[in-house]
Amino acid sequence: MVMTLHIGLNARRTNADGWGDLAFAHCLRAAFTQLGHHSTVFFRDETPDLTGRDDVVLRIIGPHLDEPVPGVPNLLWVISPPNQAPFATLARYQGLFHASMPLVERCLAHGLHASYLPQATDGSVFSPAARGDDPIDLDISFVGNFAPRAPRANVLEAVRLGFDVKIWGQGWEGVVPPRHICDTRLDIAELAQVYARSRVVLNSHMPYMAEVGFMSNRSFDAMACGAQVVSDPVQGFSDPALGALHQIGTDHAMAETLARLVCAGQDIAARAASSATTLEHYSFAARAKVLATEAARLLELDQRAQPAFSLMPARAAQGDIVAITLSDYPKPGEALSVALGDWLDALMAKSQLDVTLALSDPSTTPNGLSVEEAMLRAAAAVGRIGAVIARKASFARLTVIAPATLACKGLVHAMMPDHRAAQAAACDHGSADALAALDRVCTRARRVLEGPVGEVMALAELDQRIDPVQAQIRQLANRPLYAHSPVGFSRDRQKRHLLLWPRNALGRLDVPVGVFVHLYHADLAALFRDRLAVLDLPHRLYVSTDTQEKANSIQAQIPLAVVRVVPNRGRDVFGKVYGFADAHADHEIVLHLHGKKSLHASGLDRWLDLCLQCLLPSRDEVLRIVSLFQSVPDLGIVAPLTFKSVLAAAHWGDNFDIARELVARMPHGIALPDDAGLDFPVGSMFWARRKAMQPLLDLCLTAAHFPPETGQLDATPAHAIERLFGVICQAGGYHMIRVAPAGSHQHKARQIVAKRNEDVRRFLQDGVFGQ
Repeated sequence: MVMTLHIGLNARRTNADGWGDLAFAHCLRAAFTQLGHHSTVFFRDETPDLTGRDDVVLRIIGPHLDEPVPGVPNLLWVISPPNQAPFATLARYQGLFHASMPLVERCLAHGLHASYLPQATDGSVFSPAARGDDPIDLDISFVGNFAPRAPRANVLEAVRLGFDVKIWGQGWEGVVPPRHICDTRLDIAELAQVYARSRVVLNSHMPYMAEVGFMSNRSFDAMACGAQVVSDPVQGFSDPALGALHQIGTDHAMAETLARLVCAGQDIAARAASSATTLEHYSFAARAKVLATEAARLLELDQRAQPAFSLMPARAAQGDIVAITLSDYPKPGEALSVALGDWLDALMAKSQLDVTLALSDPSTTPNGLSVEEAMLRAAAAVGRIGAVIARKASFARLTVIAPATLACKGLVHAMMPDHRAAQAAACDHGSADALAALDRVCTRARRVLEGPVGEVMALAELDQRIDPVQAQIRQLANRPLYAHSPVGFSRDRQKRHLLLWPRNALGRLDVPVGVFVHLYHADLAALFRDRLAVLDLPHRLYVSTDTQEKANSIQAQIPLAVVRVVPNRGRDVFGKVYGFADAHADHEIVLHLHGKKSLHASGLDRWLDLCLQCLLPSRDEVLRIVSLFQSVPDLGIVAPLTFKSVLAAAHWGDNFDIARELVARMPHGIALPDDAGLDFPVGSMFWARRKAMQPLLDLCLTAAHFPPETGQLDATPAHAIERLFGVICQAGGYHMIRVAPAGSHQHKARQIVAKRNEDVRRFLQDGVFGQ
């Protein structure tokens, strides 16, 4: 049988060269070719081009556990620890291979069949012949970077013990004496040459990788070149055939072992024998044979990954007609994991079903539910809708009743738009487009349902800034938990800005400017009082905070302010926008500020300073800003220059689906841009024409729509609204610009200089700010 094996990687096509997985894929392709099979490579967010004949998907994963491809057998080879691996997702693969024995044991204990398949080496590159005519002249070598997450304890210990360790890699300056550092990088041929010239090669793993049992290919590459390898201990790894591998901690045994191996004679025949043993058991050719054998077996057994939703063929009618009424939400107290489809199948084995599917309000979250619970509940509702529609051909009749009302109460969460989409598909279940949409949302819902705590095998160290809701949203969207930039996103857009220039006087203001400030940190009241002194124009000041004690302190320092106490939810967005929703109606131009303190990151300490310098730079420059609103009718928002430390975060983050729900509540549909097209006032401080943000004001959100404050850094309605300020502005036909004070030297190459307001109007018409 000639198969086509489609090798899927975690890397994107655009950055794959920086991933070691790509080298794995190329080596496997060559090995599959030697076995007489075809192969392709596809990347994250891509779908393989299936031939329709003997196709098999092989996922090689590290940090992100991706989706099996429906309709074909799927193999999974886990070569490094994923951030998390839901057992239910692993179970949807037809063949599981792990380069960690402890991981295999965890899967077996959970009832999953899994096989041990360690990492491998490429014998066409790594062999004793790689040294060419060079002697074996390196006592000890190490190739790899130094970083806080990769502390390389055994390398540092070898240096401390006085051994002549030669190091290639980044981050070592100031860590070890300069005489040990050879260069920052090697290409693959140079790497093989270094290993072949070395008596001993050190292998030092990322701590979590060794803890969960992944021996890296560095060991196999070095042994294939004939070197002895001294590695930090890897949990569960043992192979008596590998006599050249020594797993030793940073204790006295390390000094003895290194001294013995360095002093031992370099027997060329022994190095060749060690290489041959390594390549016999740890080559990509050996791995390809195992994987191809399993792929052929799965094809023979016709074992294939199943989609989350597909129409089922009609069953033969059985028995009398029985009428049943179902809700998309599970009944109170009913487990979310109850398989509605299995229950319907059991009923249809005896009776013909007249089914009424009564759809619930997808816009409302019951009191008492957390965001995670609400998302699981909505995901279960999507799955139940899919289970019913999938069996519609077997029902005597199917009636779908749309929700009577959309109350839009309670927590807003990221699963709501998918629940809406599933309901729309159910109401239009005769349409091919509706069924395709139902397939998409059922696939997303299944991922959410597969990830509850206790059913997920967390392996790699997670970024501590990702809270459970963020993790749940990334599961929904099949996005990695590790930090990554979205496709098409560029920081440059945030750098384009107008350099302010003074204006001595202002035209008549028919109504005063409304200044809305949220001060969670009441100790900043004096700072804002002093900065607001540059407002030499009619204005009214409104300040929100979260306790009466803070309100009293703020009122004492800013006597003319209208101070309101609001619940500590929704950060500054709730206080400024919805805490004073009524007051916005009294103003045409507004200024939004808040007492930002980014306690989670000291590098953001000057963010507030930058925002105030841009938005309240001086009396005359403030007059210039207000005059621009007066003379440029389609100017909607004036935002500060984006702080350099957050340029990389000026995208949707984990907020896109929450934003989808918020715009769904607006009377007129708004198409959300992708990350490449998103533009918004990062930090939620800006001048604005009130009409440019009116649709957000009209949402009339309450504190109950926002989750309790837990220090979230993303993935809340407040963070979504921060982005929607820009989206709604532009959707309404208005423009947003960034400004910096006169004399600013930041991003000078991206500055726009004007002499008159008319210049700004022309620049907007010509698209200069978007360049």
